Amino acid sequence: MSSGPDTSPELSELSSKPPTVLVVEDERAIAEFIRLALEQGGFHVAVAFNGAEALDIVYARPIDLVLLDVMMPVMSGYEVCKRLKTQRKYNHVPIIMLTARRQRHDIIEGIRTGADRYITKPFRIPDLLQAARDELDKAKSRNDGNALRQTVPFTIQSELRYLYEVNDLVSQLYDSTNLSDDDIINIRLSLDELGTNAIKHGNKEDAQKSVTISYSLFSDRLEITIEDEGEGFDLNKVPDPTASDRLLVPSGRGVFLAQQLMDRVEYCGCGNRVVFTKFLTKQLTS
Repeated sequence: MSSGPDTSPELSELSSKPPTVLVVEDERAIAEFIRLALEQGGFHVAVAFNGAEALDIVYARPIDLVLLDVMMPVMSGYEVCKRLKTQRKYNHVPIIMLTARRQRHDIIEGIRTGADRYITKPFRIPDLLQAARDELDKAKSRNDGNALRQTVPFTIQSELRYLYEVNDLVSQLYDSTNLSDDDIINIRLSLDELGTNAIKHGNKEDAQKSVTISYSLFSDRLEITIEDEGEGFDLNKVPDPTASDRLLVPSGRGVFLAQQLMDRVEYCGCGNRVVFTKFLTKQLTS
C-alpha cells in the first residue's frame, strides 16, 4: 500500500477547532460507543473498521490522534502502528492502543511498534478522554518547536518505561534531524536491542538497579550512550551469532545487530557502557 498523497498531516490548531480523532475498531458497537463519547467530549471523529481502512483515512486527510484496536481483520493494529510510526510524515500523530490484550508481552509489542500509550479494555470513558487530551498536548508541544536537545540523560529501571522513552526519542529524531527513515528505524532497533540487554542481562532485571541513557546531537553525528549497573562482560567472548551452531541461540544477537546497523559501536570500561554513533552525513562514515 502506498503512503498516499502528500497531504499536510500537521496537528490541528487546538485553539481554533476541535482535533480529529480516528477510531479504529472492528466491533461496530464498540466503535459507535467510543465515537459518541469522543464527540460529547468535544472531538471530531472518524471511524475505520480495519487496519487497511485506517491507513487510507490517515493518508487522505489530517488526523490528530488515532485510537487503535489490535486484533482486527485485514491488518492488525500492530502493523498499522508500525507503518505510521516509521514514516516521517506520520510519526508525529499520537497513537493510543485500545485493546483487550493485557499480557505483558502484548504491551511490550505494542510499545515497540511505536504506540504512545497502551490502554486495556475495559476502560473508563473519563480516563480515555484524559489520555487523548494528554497525548494531543504532548504532540502539540513537540510540534511547537521542542527540538532535540544537545545532551539529554535519563535513568530508568523498567523495560516498559525504557520503550516509551525510545518512542519519544525517535519522534524527536524525525523532527530534528535529516536522518532518513531507514536510518531512524535502524537506530530504533539498536536502542531496543542494547537497552533490553542492559536491563535484562546487565542488571539482570534487578529493580534496584538503573540504566542510564544519554544522547548528544552534534553537527555531524548522533551519539547515544547506554550504561547499566551490572558487572559487564568481555565483548571478545561473545559467540558469533551467525555461526552455524549458534543460529538458534538468542544470546549475542543484539550486539551483532547493533554493529551492523550503526556506523560505530564502542564498549567501554568493563563492558557495561556502550556508545553507538550514527553520522548525519554519509561522507563521514567512510
